[in-house]
Amino acid sequence: MEVLNMIEHVGQQAGRVGQQFGNYRLLRLVGEGGFSEVYLAKHIHLDAQVAIKIFHDELMAQQRDAFLHEARTIATLEHPSIIKVLDCGIERNASYLIMNYALGGTLRQRHPRGTRVTEQEVVSYINQVSAALQHIHDHHLIHRDVKPGNMLLGDHDEVLLSDFGTAMSATATIADTKKAVAGTGAYLAPEQIMGKPCHASDQYSLAVVAYEWLTGNRPFHGTFSELCTKHLSAPPPPLREKNPAVAPRVEAVIMKALAKDAAQRFNSVQDFAIALAESIQPATVSTQSAARADTEQQTGTQIVSDQPVEVADASSAQQSASEQALVETGDADGIVLADAPSQEQQTRAQTGKAIAILSKALVPVTQVSQGKDEQKKLLILLTVSLTLLLIGGGVGYALPRFHAASPIPQTVIPTGSALAATITIIPKHRVWLQNYQMLAIFGTPSAAKQQVQARSVSVTTQPQAQTVQATGTEILPGTAKQATGTLLFTNTSAQPISFTQGTVLRGQVPLVLDETITLPASTPTQPAVQASVPAHAEHPGKAGNITLGQFTISGSALGSATLTWNATNATAFTGGTDGQTALVVSRDDIDGATNSLLQNNTPDASSLLQTKLTEHEKLLNSAQCKATSTANHHANDQASSVTVTAFFTCTGIAYDEAGATATARNLLAQSMHAANYAQADPANVSVTQALTDTQGNVALTVQASDNGIYQFNDEQKVVLTKQIVGKNKRIARALLLSQEGVGSVTINLGDDRSNTLPTDARRISIAIIN
Repeated sequence: MEVLNMIEHVGQQAGRVGQQFGNYRLLRLVGEGGFSEVYLAKHIHLDAQVAIKIFHDELMAQQRDAFLHEARTIATLEHPSIIKVLDCGIERNASYLIMNYALGGTLRQRHPRGTRVTEQEVVSYINQVSAALQHIHDHHLIHRDVKPGNMLLGDHDEVLLSDFGTAMSATATIADTKKAVAGTGAYLAPEQIMGKPCHASDQYSLAVVAYEWLTGNRPFHGTFSELCTKHLSAPPPPLREKNPAVAPRVEAVIMKALAKDAAQRFNSVQDFAIALAESIQPATVSTQSAARADTEQQTGTQIVSDQPVEVADASSAQQSASEQALVETGDADGIVLADAPSQEQQTRAQTGKAIAILSKALVPVTQVSQGKDEQKKLLILLTVSLTLLLIGGGVGYALPRFHAASPIPQTVIPTGSALAATITIIPKHRVWLQNYQMLAIFGTPSAAKQQVQARSVSVTTQPQAQTVQATGTEILPGTAKQATGTLLFTNTSAQPISFTQGTVLRGQVPLVLDETITLPASTPTQPAVQASVPAHAEHPGKAGNITLGQFTISGSALGSATLTWNATNATAFTGGTDGQTALVVSRDDIDGATNSLLQNNTPDASSLLQTKLTEHEKLLNSAQCKATSTANHHANDQASSVTVTAFFTCTGIAYDEAGATATARNLLAQSMHAANYAQADPANVSVTQALTDTQGNVALTVQASDNGIYQFNDEQKVVLTKQIVGKNKRIARALLLSQEGVGSVTINLGDDRSNTLPTDARRISIAIIN
């Protein structure tokens, strides 16, 4: 599974940079894997930066289900230690996931392979991750890919668990789980390799991470198949072989969580984190204790506290860790126990602890060869100590360290009143970004359904006119005359020839016969027969006036191959006159004036309709204007000019933008309040999309964002105080940092030498600084 983080595996290609996904523009590539790329992106309207995970195009078909699964999974997990998903979608055949941008990178980057992490940091990290894992376990899910690369660092250095692409339901069938072994080889639990993951699988992986941080090395190395073999059968190398500074009690907790059998691990991942935190104590080695250690080595003594501690289960692990701490912490010679809240409670608690400690001490004592007198002295001392404790009623006691083969040190540090502790908490700041879907309707809107008002708006412009000169012409009826004259026909064929009235003879000027004419056949005595007929020019005008003999035409009789007849004007054709012309309106005149009006006077629909909106409304982008034009003449009308008049009607849809943004602002405030966050600044709210739907209403997408500050009330501070009373300073800080809403913690104890918080909650004060 590829790591969903901001920096690790930075690729060399950034071909998508500059593209827009949803309302975000990609700024730069910050991570790349086999299935996806991660980009830093910025909202196109707001200043919010996010991380966008984009699945590769070529894997779209195969990865779509995985993508939707991851989006749905993370979206249901609301926890301060889990990365927040803001949105998802599919564009350009690529599915994408939008989430908060973790500025601090990953824990893998902060602590590269081969480096060790301080025990205090390990406790802090494990507490936060275990809280996130416990949350998803409570929701019946298994992460299946717990590793440093999937642990992001937020704005305040808080740890955020990410990449739920391999997460699966804890109730999935074995057939489902065997489809693929999901996860990273170095951190796979044995049962996960076998296709039977469970909640304890995440605990195993987290223990591998803790092992790696404490020693600088993972327990197993090799190819994927070699790693699987080792996880299944090879015992992990002891931590103290790789880092002798690791205390035996710490090693015991890690080894229990790394048990091959899931049933042998802690009952829950939270139990593992608590046991680990209580097993890690600060090393306080003074010069005196170092000198005593040298003396003990010279005399061959054995220190009980250096023996490995066996951890049985979650409840006994916590008890054993507490009991072991009584022997192994404090100053060089003893342990101070603070007064219990009440006499009765203190008596019971001290009695139980004393019995446990004494019973542990007796085992190594009886196993070491020594004189009978030495054994008797030690047993008497133990018995007397226990008796005094039971009689004393819990005022306080101190036990020395027990050594098997040396005189028992008698230095005892009495208990004292715990000094007051002041804890300063800076609440977590979080960027809230939500998209709300609303509807603007033309009827009566319902606030309960997140509806606002929509209405139609229109504006009609003042008419504009333009006059142009007419360019068309026509001849006035009756003002043109045709020329007239006489045609002389000659027939030389042996057949008669006839021409009917109206026949057009097309010579130099087209002439029309006014009468029908028949020419008899020629005879030997009359080889050419002639006849005349009146005629006129086909077209009016002076062009028909021709001189004598100017018109000549000839032809052949039917069936003859030679010319057998001819005709010519025996007289001049006269009387033809041209007609008088007048101007008329042409179609081009009207169209030209109309086009000029539209081009020079078409208004901007949005600007014009803005005058009809209230201050709360916004216009939909689909506004448009329609032109209407008229002319005072039709085409071919006799006129010297034509006037065209045009006006525009602009229409659009307005919706209540102020109502939509107010609704989104209230919804965001309600969500923040429900999560105990207060608004640090006025919310940024904008309508990012407005489109008409199939019913004619307006579908709105409204985005609201704000910076939130977690709010602690007095009851929460009481709960926090109860969780840290009597705790080691570092453990208390880690526990507080794992709580919801805690950004950073500063603990100030009254005595610089003290490292433990008071057991009396009334002596602990918590100050919240926003």
